[in-house]
Amino acid sequence: MNYDWQTLYSQIMPLLPAQIAGNVTDIVTALIAISAVIYRFWKEPAVGSKFRVVWLVVRKIAFARKDGLDKGKP
Repeated sequence: MNYDWQTLYSQIMPLLPAQIAGNVTDIVTALIAISAVIYRFWKEPAVGSKFRVVWLVVRKIAFARKDGLDKGKP
């Protein structure tokens, strides 16, 4: 599945009051930034690890766009 987040954002945000739309934007921006920092310093867990799923979710959030995937990872 390939989502166009910008279109979704532009369709949903006008329905919300300005204060809530601003808060949602701030929270999502912070979530992406925090996920990027966590991904940068967290080594990839082994395939059988119970933290592997969490790591994959963090990785997906950190790189919401496909073109940024794994760039800059040592």
